[in-house]
Amino acid sequence: MRYLSYIVLLLAGVVLQVGVLRFASVMGVAPDLLLLATVVVGLRSGQVPGMVFGFLAGLAIDLVTATLVGPSALSNTIVGFIAGLWHGYTVSLRRNASLLVLLVCVSVHELIMAIVQALAPGTHLGFVLLRWTLPRAVYSLALGMLVFVLLPQKVWRARSTSLFGGRV
Repeated sequence: MRYLSYIVLLLAGVVLQVGVLRFASVMGVAPDLLLLATVVVGLRSGQVPGMVFGFLAGLAIDLVTATLVGPSALSNTIVGFIAGLWHGYTVSLRRNASLLVLLVCVSVHELIMAIVQALAPGTHLGFVLLRWTLPRAVYSLALGMLVFVLLPQKVWRARSTSLFGGRV
C-alpha cells in the first residue's frame, strides 16, 4: 500500500512540477517538488526506496522536460540515498533534523545540477550558481520547510526508531 502511494505521489509530482509550478516560478525559477518528495520518501522509508523514487522522479522530469537525460535522475538518486540515511532518526531529533536533512539534500542536488549545467560550452559555473542554483535552492528549501512544518508529526512516527535504538 505504501509503494502504491509513492507511485501516486510520483505521478502527481510530475504533473504538478511540469503543469502547475511553472506558474509559480519567479524570474524563471521554480521549486523542485520532486526533490522534496524524494526527501520525504527517503526519510520515511529508507535508502533503497528513496533511491528508487529519486531515480524514477528524476528520470521522469528529464524525459518530460526534454532536456539532457540523466542529471536529474542521478542527483535525485543521490538525494534519496542521503535522506534514507536518516530514516528512523528524525523523530528523536524532531523537526529540526528533518529540516537539516532537507538543507543537505537540496544543496547536494543543486550542486550536482549546477556542475552539469556548467559543462555546457560557454557557460560559467559562477553564473549558473548565482542565476539558477541559488534561487532554486532557496525556493525549494522554503517550500520544503513549509511542507515539513505543516505535515503532522504522526507521519514521521509511523515507522521510526529512536536515535539510540528501539522503536518509538
